[in-house]
Amino acid sequence: MEPLKRYEVLMILPPDSDEQVVSRAVERVTQNVSAGGGKVERIDRWGRRRLAFEIAHQQEGYYLLVEVSAEPSSVSEMDRTLSLADEVIRFKTTVKGESGRVTGRSSPSSGTPSARRSEA
Repeated sequence: MEPLKRYEVLMILPPDSDEQVVSRAVERVTQNVSAGGGKVERIDRWGRRRLAFEIAHQQEGYYLLVEVSAEPSSVSEMDRTLSLADEVIRFKTTVKGESGRVTGRSSPSSGTPSARRSEA
């Protein structure tokens, strides 16, 4: 069995989503994570916000952030399920590091041109 990793799942739902639609989206995530032996750590409902650009003819969306601890295999299944869900306009899954920070961002090393200029 693979060790559990921490993930953040940010979902954008239609702007007119009611409690039933939001609950259905959370339930999809919870079912997939629980089936793989993981658990939902936190659910943060950001509410209705303006999108940076239009998605599916929508200018606003209901944002929902879910933090989970799960095996990578169950997260793959969750991603597949969310991509097929009608109530989800867009979603993004990211891995959180040991410190709780989202991984994937890198700082300039001393070998990059921008870092060399700042050292001079």
